[in-house]
Amino acid sequence: MRARLVAVAGLFAAAAFLCLVLAGLLPTGRLSLLAAASLATAGARMAGGTGAAVGTWLAGSVLGLLFSPLRLVALVYFIFFGPYPLVKSAAERWGGWWEWALKLLHLNLALATSLGGLWLLGLPWPPPTWLGLGWLVAQPALVLYDHAFSGIIIYLEDRLRAV
Repeated sequence: MRARLVAVAGLFAAAAFLCLVLAGLLPTGRLSLLAAASLATAGARMAGGTGAAVGTWLAGSVLGLLFSPLRLVALVYFIFFGPYPLVKSAAERWGGWWEWALKLLHLNLALATSLGGLWLLGLPWPPPTWLGLGWLVAQPALVLYDHAFSGIIIYLEDRLRAV
């Protein structure tokens, strides 16, 4: 059974890595490919549980950070898109207002971590107007992303039950 979990995590990590490489090569589809890479984490969780999902997220992140043509894409996957299916799953088990509080907390921690990374690397920050606008746009964008992600997960679960 353990070998099956490792194989499942490996296959989904390879799919996430492929999406990260493509996101680094194709500038017009980056967000879509990052969202597709996060589906690999969700798929691993559905097929092998939380352990397989964590393994997929970490392995895909490490491979992306080492070999992706644009490491910033892999970093965004590592910070936000990779763990989001795990956060979403835990938040939806809690339900109520905790659900959205945890999802928004994850988003805002990812944004703060990104800014902290810019500061640590000595890179310039965006102007305060852009920071505020980006923060304001990110909150409703998360709600849209979450609803689309839920629809895709429901579709995938229905397809897996049919097999």
